[in-house]
Amino acid sequence: MDRTKNLAEIVLDCPWTLEAIEEVIPRFTKAKTKARKQLGAEIYAHFKTPPSRNALVAFLENQAHRLTRKLMWERIERAKRFDFEPTKMRVPVAASFASAIPDLPTVGALADWFEQPVGLVDWLSQHRKDHYRVSSMPKRSGGLRILESPRARLKAIQRMIAYGLLQCIPCHTSAHGFVRGRSAISYVQPHAGKEVVLRMDLQDFFPSIEASRVFGLFRCLGYPYSVTQILTDLCTACSSEEKIRTIVSEHYRFQSNRDPMERLRRYYCRKHLPQGAPTSPGLANLIAYRLDCRLSGLARSAGVRYTRYADDLLFSGPRDFGRIAKSFAIKVGSIALDESFQVQHRKTRIMRSATQQVAAGIVINQFTNVKRSEYDLLKAILFNSIRYGPSTQNRDALPDFQSHLRGRINWVHQLNPARGEKLMGMFRVIDWLSPQQPTSADYS
Repeated sequence: MDRTKNLAEIVLDCPWTLEAIEEVIPRFTKAKTKARKQLGAEIYAHFKTPPSRNALVAFLENQAHRLTRKLMWERIERAKRFDFEPTKMRVPVAASFASAIPDLPTVGALADWFEQPVGLVDWLSQHRKDHYRVSSMPKRSGGLRILESPRARLKAIQRMIAYGLLQCIPCHTSAHGFVRGRSAISYVQPHAGKEVVLRMDLQDFFPSIEASRVFGLFRCLGYPYSVTQILTDLCTACSSEEKIRTIVSEHYRFQSNRDPMERLRRYYCRKHLPQGAPTSPGLANLIAYRLDCRLSGLARSAGVRYTRYADDLLFSGPRDFGRIAKSFAIKVGSIALDESFQVQHRKTRIMRSATQQVAAGIVINQFTNVKRSEYDLLKAILFNSIRYGPSTQNRDALPDFQSHLRGRINWVHQLNPARGEKLMGMFRVIDWLSPQQPTSADYS
């Protein structure tokens, strides 16, 4: 089965013409001159257009087995990984940005682009458990977030893929998470001042995207089969069941519910997008393009606005939207399920203008604003830093507490310039060189 897959991948790497296929296959057969081109002719006669790998493998095993007996399988395996060079990349589906992505017709060209040896790239593409550090982080909602962080050499290659390849491909205009020039503010701005806001959440957004969808994305960009497989393996991960079971048992040790283990095992013990890899956000945005298109069309038909920030979906509209919000949310869940995503319905919120409308931690009732509790807390920290010295407020022992406060103030300034100026005025009064220490008289 595996050797037939190798032959199928070599054939699919060729331009789909009779001459190209008849030229490639004789390199790997010991048959006589007349019989050398027979296999290529039968493949092209059966498939007028490039088939899927599974279809071609089935054809080679079931219908053309009499023609594959004299193939040199060892040479095919070696050529499939390293030696075989197709003439050029396939014409991508999105030809408009084909010139922006790197031209990588062979695995050797891919390794040269990474500036790494072919053997190292091949080793990193193998799904070894030690390529990633697996850790967990509890969610505020009580769930569990599993982080898979790649190690240094794999992370460096993933960054090249993220910034040198994935950023060259435009994502949907409704996607605002991890996109250059967009942010959480641009995500919520279209919904500021709306009467009704519907907020929804996709469950296990990154791990729910399996490797086959990543493979299909790279394949549509025009990359040969072997290069596509290497890129897919470099960008996906597969955790061991023992590691996932250990993490789940530690987090849910006081609960008897086995559903979290079954759900996480289903996602993380197969090849998936790891949450923590530099390539995952860009790949997730591109793979969710069809989801964004369908939800944008649904929103337009209902007269509402739609934006997405990673796994957070946001819809807003006039007062009439409140009457259909529940049925609208059901349609959103149906579309998401059809696109292999799942809505976490217990996190769905219908927020009207009479209550506080919050998305991504930003208040959007009339305009973008920071929460009052966050503003009061930051104001109290600045006041105490002026009175008692900044060292008394650095309770987390941050190495650069001054830059930390400045960053928080700048965030408030982006949302509400008036409040930001007021906080910045307090920040300028702080004496950072000789902070005053509190005395007993200050607390009396």
